[in-house]
Amino acid sequence: MDDNALFRIQKWLNGPYDDQTKQEIRTLQQENPEALFDAFYRDLNFGTGGMRGVMGIGTNRINIYTLRSATQGLANYLLKHAGEGMSLSVFIGYDVRHHSRLFAEETARVLAGNGIKALITREVCPTPLASYGCRYYGCAAAIMITASHNPPEYNGYKVYGSDGAQVVFPSDEEIIDEVRQIQSPEQICLAPLNDSLICWVGVEIDREYLAQLEKLRLNREPKTLQVLYTNLHGTGLRLLPKSLEIWGFPSPQLVKEQASLDGAFPSAPSPNPEEEGALSLGSKQLLESQADLLLATDPDADRIGLVIRQQDRAVRFNGNEIACVCFSYLAEALQKRGEIPDNAAIVKTIVTTELLRKIAKNYAIRCVDVLTGF
Repeated sequence: MDDNALFRIQKWLNGPYDDQTKQEIRTLQQENPEALFDAFYRDLNFGTGGMRGVMGIGTNRINIYTLRSATQGLANYLLKHAGEGMSLSVFIGYDVRHHSRLFAEETARVLAGNGIKALITREVCPTPLASYGCRYYGCAAAIMITASHNPPEYNGYKVYGSDGAQVVFPSDEEIIDEVRQIQSPEQICLAPLNDSLICWVGVEIDREYLAQLEKLRLNREPKTLQVLYTNLHGTGLRLLPKSLEIWGFPSPQLVKEQASLDGAFPSAPSPNPEEEGALSLGSKQLLESQADLLLATDPDADRIGLVIRQQDRAVRFNGNEIACVCFSYLAEALQKRGEIPDNAAIVKTIVTTELLRKIAKNYAIRCVDVLTGF
């Protein structure tokens, strides 16, 4: 084991860490030194998208200590950029994964300890709702505790700016620098969970979100399409069925085996709606029920999968195909309403299908290429 890992291990054994954590370290020292090395050989990377990793003890794991450090770094950044006398708030959401609620609470405690108001959802929260909540409440940032579509042993920490979008340059690098400067629990300000700066957000945010979503309808005729939906044990169950109903669709059927809110993802061990394995149960029920299509969302409901029924076949669409169908519909509907603006544009990455460009050309819409991730 190298000196850096040994230094980090000793620092945790001698520092202000809880007794259970220290006992786990000692157990691994005796029984599994390789696993201990992997947990401590580096600091978990905090990048543009935040952090994501396996949960457990150590500097290279997602746990209350690594999340507290990340939050303290973010708090320091927000305080540096706040105007004089300006009150700050941060919206916090969390998904169904193991310890997500605890991690969200610890995040709120650090923010409150730094004099920043923490708005934390009472229930599990889809990522799009966290983005909306950030803007609705006028927050300086949002934090989402999730590992997206990763397996159940993972968790993560996503950071969004005041616009509800992923932070970009130069803010991302400044936040990363602040996080790297947190090297000890003594640098972290921690308030109790009952602190007055920690506020719980209930279903009132759902009503506001759905009201805004309803305004986006382009076709207000009643729909007859029969939709089957699977949340893959994740947060999409909170809003997607209601969203379909306010858009005039019949109440969707659910894939019952995957409808529970369960961070173990028992019926979808790899809960990625873009993978066939995660959709197999839903595809089977699609054919048996004679529904028209299957919609699927990942655990934090910011990724979607689609399967349609063609007679006795379940046909899965990939992301490029879904994008083309959606864009073609939007362009046609807006053209019929005379609402395509003169400066209309679609933005895609350089690896996205060129069919989008051809659709855009058909409607005299500009197509802009950007690098992946931007």
